Amino acid sequence: MKVAGIILAKDRLYCLPHAIQSLLDYVDQVYVQVDDTSQPDVTHWLANQSWPEHFGWGAYHFNEDTGFAGAYNAAIEHCQADWIIQLDSDETIQPKYATNIKSIVHEAHQTGHDAIESLMLHWLDKERTRHREDVHPHYPTRLYRGEVRYRWRVHSDLTGYKKPGRVSPERLTLEHWNMVYRSQDEWGEVNERYDRLLALDRADGRQV
Repeated sequence: MKVAGIILAKDRLYCLPHAIQSLLDYVDQVYVQVDDTSQPDVTHWLANQSWPEHFGWGAYHFNEDTGFAGAYNAAIEHCQADWIIQLDSDETIQPKYATNIKSIVHEAHQTGHDAIESLMLHWLDKERTRHREDVHPHYPTRLYRGEVRYRWRVHSDLTGYKKPGRVSPERLTLEHWNMVYRSQDEWGEVNERYDRLLALDRADGRQV
């Protein structure tokens, strides 16, 4: 079974390489979907690396009518994989967990599960000594079959799966680094964008 990793990217060159490297040796394909309003250094860096054959990237135009769900779904459809593992550009998986991705997929296939929750730690420091207690434990669904899709423009969730499961933190834990790397200016810009997209979702009937 083909397992692909997808990553959405905009202006976070300070952390994007870590996200890519955390998947590159452990899945059959890695695809980075780059917002076409990104700073040139992101696309310049991607274009000037010596990538293995199973790595690819492409630019997309972020459309507020479809939001992040549209971007995720376009990346999923590009990969045409049996299973997808999705990271944001400020997220990583340590090698001791990444080595388990394919065995987790195999077991899920055997048991009929089509979406797998795993623990995510939201770190407050680079040394991994402190994480956000207010969002712990957090078990997002980032590993799922290739026919599953996202819905809603922001804080998108999954639709189309029938039998979700959960893997133990000892086998797969994701890491989120936005509290370590994101500047105050970036926080302001991100929150403004999220609020705008959430208002559009609510206008479409989303209950949040």
